[in-house]
Amino acid sequence: MGIDVRAFQIAAFALGSAIAGIGGGLYAHHFSFIEAQYFNISLSITIVLYVLLGGTQTVIGPLLGAAVFTLLPEVLRASAHWRYVAFAAALIVIMALRPEGVVTGAQLRRLLGSNRAESRHRAVAAGLPKGGAG
Repeated sequence: MGIDVRAFQIAAFALGSAIAGIGGGLYAHHFSFIEAQYFNISLSITIVLYVLLGGTQTVIGPLLGAAVFTLLPEVLRASAHWRYVAFAAALIVIMALRPEGVVTGAQLRRLLGSNRAESRHRAVAAGLPKGGAG
């Protein structure tokens, strides 16, 4: 009884692969050409930074991380010589102040006023015998 974790892992992997395949197909259709030099390690690091900067606990966290990580260098474009230094300093400050990411699950629940997890926890706890779970 319960949730089959292995099945959910396989389903998540398959869904991610399908979305990546569709994205690759659209990219190839748009540019009519694909070359491996455009998909290097810096692109992979950038995508990982999107997730780490935004937070891994929510869906909206990586979206916010991608927006910040993409727009911050453009905002700093006015200072051409110090742009990347300021960008790196901003990333270090954000990661030092918010190591779990900009958006966390608890923060999002508090912001939205959702007490679903608390009410679910109370319902489960109410169903347990008084002596505990065993």
